[in-house]
Order: sequence, then C-alpha cells, then structure tokens
Amino acid sequence: MRSSFRSFPLAVLAATCAGVLELAACSAPPAERVGTVEEAVKAPLPAAYCSVKVTGKGLKATEEDYLPHVVACENGGASLEALKAQAIAARSVAYYEMALYGDICDGQGCQVYTCSATPSALVKKAVLETSGVYLAYGGMLTYPFYVDGDPKTALPSCIGSTTYKNEKWVTYNDGLSGKSVEQTQLGFIGPPGFGQNRGCMSQWGARCLEKTGADYLGILRFYYGEDIQLLQGVGPCVLLEDADGDGRSDSTDNCVNTVNPAQTDTDGDGDGDACDLDDDADGIADEKDNCSTVTNSAQVDTDGDGKGDACDGDAPPGSDADGDGFADETDLCPQLASAGNGDADEDGLGDACDPDADGDGLQNGVDDCPNVADPEQNLPNCEGAFGLTGKGSLQASASCSHASGRSGFSSARWLGLLAVLGLTRRRRSRSTIRIARTRRSDLTRGR
Repeated sequence: MRSSFRSFPLAVLAATCAGVLELAACSAPPAERVGTVEEAVKAPLPAAYCSVKVTGKGLKATEEDYLPHVVACENGGASLEALKAQAIAARSVAYYEMALYGDICDGQGCQVYTCSATPSALVKKAVLETSGVYLAYGGMLTYPFYVDGDPKTALPSCIGSTTYKNEKWVTYNDGLSGKSVEQTQLGFIGPPGFGQNRGCMSQWGARCLEKTGADYLGILRFYYGEDIQLLQGVGPCVLLEDADGDGRSDSTDNCVNTVNPAQTDTDGDGDGDACDLDDDADGIADEKDNCSTVTNSAQVDTDGDGKGDACDGDAPPGSDADGDGFADETDLCPQLASAGNGDADEDGLGDACDPDADGDGLQNGVDDCPNVADPEQNLPNCEGAFGLTGKGSLQASASCSHASGRSGFSSARWLGLLAVLGLTRRRRSRSTIRIARTRRSDLTRGR
C-alpha cells in the first residue's frame, strides 16, 4: 500500500520489501520527484467511486473487479472478518487516490491489483458484505495504512514483536479514541486527533484477532481507534445487506435489527436510540427516565408532572434541572451539571457543554488546548502563550499577563510581540499546502 504524506529513503524501501506476506513483488522507485503537499479529503464523500482507474490497466469496476483482486493479493489467505477489514482499508485507499488524482498505481507503492492470486469466493463475500464502506474521522477521509506485521503474532495479545522490522509502523489503538489515538510514522504526524492518519494495521495481527472472536469492526478499532468511523458511499455499485429493511446497510446501521432510518444516537455511543436502553447515557433506563433523551441523572421534577425539568417546557422559575446549584434561567448549561458556570469564549454556551469551549474553531476532543484559543495548534504551553478570543482578536491568557509582571516585560514589549504574532498568523494563513505526502512514491510494505 502506498505510504501517503511523506517520503522515505531507499534503505527503508528495501527493508520493507524484504518481508512478503502473499504473492506481490516490490517494484523499483518511480523516476519522478517526490512531492510533499497537503491533500486532505473531506468526508463523507459525495458519492462512491464505482470504478477505479488503475495505471496501465484502465478502468476497473471497484466492487466487482478491483477490490476482490486487491484483497486477494494483499491478504487473500485470511479468514472472513480479517478479509472484511482488509476490504474496507483497501477501499478507503482507493477512494483517497481517486478523489485526489483520478487513478491509482498497481504495486506495493499503492495497492497490488495484479498478482497470480485469483479472488476466492470468501474474498468476494468479504467485499460484498462491506460494499461501499470506507473509513473516516473528524470530517476527513482516513488513509488506513497497513503492513504485514510480525508473522509470529500470536494469541492472546495479538501484538507482534518489535524485533520484526515492519512492526515499527503498526499502531495498537485498542480502547483509545480522539486525541489519544497513535498515528503511524508511515504518514505525516498531524496534530492530535488528525483524521487522515489514524494508525496502521498489521495483516498478521488481523488474522490473529479473528481467532479471538473479533469481527471486522473490532479489528479496525484495534488499530485505528475506538472511534474510527465507518461510512458508506452512495452509488449504483453499492449493494445493501439490510436485515431490518430501513435502507441502512447492516455494516453501518447502528440498530441492525431495529428499523431506524434516521439513525438517531443521542448519547453518541454507537447504539441508535431505537435499540439503546439508555438513550441519553445518564444511568437511568429509558423506561424509568423522566427525560429519556436529555441527560438528567438527578431526575429533578419541580412541578411533579412526571416530566423532568431538563425537558419540561413549563418548569417553574428557579428550577434547577441538572441539580448543580445554578438556576436554569442563569445556568449556561441547564441540562448538564457542572461545578462552574464559565463561558471562556463568551458565546452564551457554558464551557462544560460547549463543544468548542475556547472558540478557536477546533472541537474540544481534538484541540491541544481546549481552554486556550489556539487555531494553529502550535502552543508549547497551553497556559503560557497567546491565542485568539472567540471574536478572533488576539489576547494574552491570564497566566501570560502574570508572567509578564514576573519577567519584567513592559506593555510596549507585549504590544510588539502581539504585532509579530499577528504578522506570523497572516503569513501562515497564506500557506495552503504543508502536510507531507508522497505522490507516486514506491514506499511499500511486506505482505
């Protein structure tokens, strides 16, 4: 599989090619120069790519031809669930290349389409049952790296030995999410929570995990994080396995056996409200919860009408739906108990329930400094640098102001520093391409 985002020396290429998992062979590095550019692809995609243009081979039907051959060449000896994981990863890579370039090369620098292996019935089943499914995170199409990994990867941990050369690229993100997910060195290491690089899968490891009873989703989460998203493209080539007949493919349906075309998931736990016994995740079962879709573990019902204050439109003045000591009229998070009632970015939404507390355009879960405005994510110390206010103007944090007194900085010097920061920000805003990616590099992995 092609290593996107960065270039590697030939020594690494040679070492990677040394371990071959299936039948693919390494080719020589391309003659063209390696480019380094930022090329993020937004997700969800507008449509599925029903055909893939393979360099030197022409257009190939994605689901019926291209993917079965790639999966057979890349990890054809695996069992069904590992094959499904491989199919989704390979489809994501193909979609990424098609979205940016309109074609994809045939070889270990991209993905191997041509080899002596013939797609088996099991391989075709894996592709069919994941039809159109690809990976994404944070509004970006994820480029799911994968390598062969340690061929001696074994139960019970299914974690390979670092003595095997390609294990250094593999990431073990089981149970991790958001900014905690480790990115692989095969790609550009973006800020925490970077959507394009969510890690690297071991193909031998995937085979091992299936022996533990893990399904394809469990395998993908093991390497790419607990919150990796499975999206499904829309198009005539995408076939639906839809057990409940609600128009949602079983592979992406959050209630496989319960009709719920809206896919509402109030608490974001992956289980749709239609089949979730506690829709708002407040610890109170829906059948006993006086606000089943609004978090209110205190169950306060001031007027005793059976409807909790958190969702009662006619609660009397002075009500405190979340029981945190702040009356609803003044509580900036009336449905979420919080120790304070702060509003850092002054947007009228309390910090405790504001998805972007500092107003810098980055969600708290992926923001390096969720309480200090830092849109460029380059503050070495969240409490000791400048940022932007919610209105976009430069500000110094309180700790910076105190530090200035201790360090002897005058107001004039601070103003001068503000001017420099403003100029730097303007210069950076002109830079539209900065994330490294290898365009036609033939960096490969063992298979």
